[in-house]
Amino acid sequence: MTSGIILGLTTVANVLQTVLSPTDSCPIHGSEGLGEEDRSSALLAMVKCPKTIRTHCRKCKIHQEHKVSQYKKGKDRLVADGKRRYDRKMQGFGGQKKPIFHKKAKLSKKVTLHLTCTECKSIRQRCIGRAKVFTLEDD
Repeated sequence: MTSGIILGLTTVANVLQTVLSPTDSCPIHGSEGLGEEDRSSALLAMVKCPKTIRTHCRKCKIHQEHKVSQYKKGKDRLVADGKRRYDRKMQGFGGQKKPIFHKKAKLSKKVTLHLTCTECKSIRQRCIGRAKVFTLEDD
């Protein structure tokens, strides 16, 4: 079982080396090749996505055109249970009682697509992974 996982990882590594070999020209960086340290950042660098995608709709049960937009986090609710618990703990004397996170390590966020079916208007989400720059382009 472990050898299959290692074999799968080495196969992915070999594909990435053949796709982004230092001697070949890179579509992102132009004619110059990529060094070892630039390969991982090139995979995250920029993602372009069309504004409409033809994919399977769970409600229609066939492939349909879907309008694509980027998912955005909504406004926090003041009456949410966690917010009420936090506010209750923070009031009074005694200073800051909950830790404030300072050690940010990630440089990019995971991009989630918001897919809306053009026929039945049902909405679903699809995570496409990490990207430093995400743009929606016309078809």
